[in-house]
Amino acid sequence: MRRKASLRSWRRGVQLDTINEQQMPNSYTEKERENGFYVRHFIAGALSGMVSRTVTAPLDRLKIYMQAMGKKKLLTTASTLYGEGGGGVKGIRSFWRGNGIAVFKMTPEMALRQGIFETFRELRGDYDEIIVSPVTNKELFGLGCLSGFIAQTCIYPLEVLKTQAAMRTTGQYSSIMDLIRKLYRSEGWKVFYRGYFANSLGVFPAAGIDFALYEYLRRVYREKVTSLEEPSILTLTMISNVSALAAMYASYPLYLIRTRQQYQIVPENMFEMMGRIWRIDGWRGFYFGSLSNLVKVLPASTVAYLTFDYFSSLFDIDE
Repeated sequence: MRRKASLRSWRRGVQLDTINEQQMPNSYTEKERENGFYVRHFIAGALSGMVSRTVTAPLDRLKIYMQAMGKKKLLTTASTLYGEGGGGVKGIRSFWRGNGIAVFKMTPEMALRQGIFETFRELRGDYDEIIVSPVTNKELFGLGCLSGFIAQTCIYPLEVLKTQAAMRTTGQYSSIMDLIRKLYRSEGWKVFYRGYFANSLGVFPAAGIDFALYEYLRRVYREKVTSLEEPSILTLTMISNVSALAAMYASYPLYLIRTRQQYQIVPENMFEMMGRIWRIDGWRGFYFGSLSNLVKVLPASTVAYLTFDYFSSLFDIDE
């Protein structure tokens, strides 16, 4: 019984975007808002996302390094990072550099996205007992873009810190505060918005396509399957990851540009950087590190589901 309740909750949208590291806003009824269900639901989703992110953090650091340095081979890059980290246990631990900041930024970003979504529904007067909010695909696309843009703008300095922390060499910074101080001294507050333009452009296809396609596929599934039938874990994983993959490939070149600008001592103009990448590596140069994202899809999805199932039981989430 508990597993069925957990599956129903998962189907409603508490799935971590394991590729783009974003969380889908959820549709809650008025009753669920009043009895506190949505708070428990939100916390369970946030915690499952944090655990999933931590488990797959090494793959994310590989992606960031390959984006910033223009590396092509995953295993060669992993060997480089392991050696730079000091080898042995220290070398293994170095793959989690930047994870603390990445986990820390997840909750405020999720809260912003959910708040925007709830405000949108209130303006439409759209609270009832249904599970999936009957907004159009155009509205979903617009809402996904808007919520993603606002959330990313607010937490963007943390994105820069995450990249810098992931790229740091052994002994370069003594602490996060040391990292912040040194970055600020180099360029003032502007340093925390390096790559913001490329990131903003990337948010629109990433958030819009991911959100709209996820909701569309979920609706199609609900129309084809009877209300008495529970979806399989495989089906849920397929729906979330197909939408995330589409969003990733649409926006990845812009996020690669963003990462390089965040890391460079003297950030290069976005269009100049795009031209240089094209001349040197062609279109493949815009997708360095994408293999690392693909590799982490299955483990991230599995961990996110299992941990959400656990927290659903812990917080007594039932429908």
